[in-house]
Amino acid sequence: MAANQPFVSASYADASNEISNVSFYVDAVDYDADSAAITTAIDAVSAGIRRKTDIVLPYVFSNATPTGAHANRENKMLVSYEDTVTFKRYVASIPMPNLATCNRLPNTDLFDLTDEPVASLVTALEANALSQDGNAINILSCKFVGRNI
Repeated sequence: MAANQPFVSASYADASNEISNVSFYVDAVDYDADSAAITTAIDAVSAGIRRKTDIVLPYVFSNATPTGAHANRENKMLVSYEDTVTFKRYVASIPMPNLATCNRLPNTDLFDLTDEPVASLVTALEANALSQDGNAINILSCKFVGRNI
């Protein structure tokens, strides 16, 4: 099967809440039905309890190698956000922020949330992303961080 083939992945918990995973490739046309059939059949033979199912539809955007000086995997944009209902705080890291286009506030590692393209990122995340509890999020900050050696 091709590396870009859709697959279903299911996680099962045992009697001591340890998790085991199983994955199978599925047909690109009928992935929902195929995934449901596979997980239903696994449920019938497994003594564990299914905790989670992911249907993954991989898509390759490019095989090109970046040439920019800022394309270094050790550089990250640490996005801090909060759930607008529970006010729980979370973080996510975006790899390789383009330091040539993402401006930072003077004398800090904080990106300017009001300057493009970071402002568009904030808008997109607040309009479309959810917290782990399923609530809207509020972006608190975006900070340049690097690998700690």
